[in-house]
Amino acid sequence: MKKAWSATAPECLERCEFSVKSDVYSFGVLLWELFTLGDDPWAADGMEAMLEALHRGEGLPMPTVRNLDPQSSHSQGKSQRDFEVRLA
Repeated sequence: MKKAWSATAPECLERCEFSVKSDVYSFGVLLWELFTLGDDPWAADGMEAMLEALHRGEGLPMPTVRNLDPQSSHSQGKSQRDFEVRLA
């Protein structure tokens, strides 16, 4: 289960300071989740461990580009809709 704090900027968690920069941080985590096809950021860590890692200058690992081919092993077993391509 994903934790709401995992996409929240450290300054928001520690001092309740919200800004455009904290919004950009959250958007970056959202992009990371999209590129990893829904992986849980900071999955094995608690909030305190995440904050310590960020203060040490660490961040989320660079996501690897996954195969988005519907026939790939990653998507097998999932129901997928077939979409018809229409040119207008």
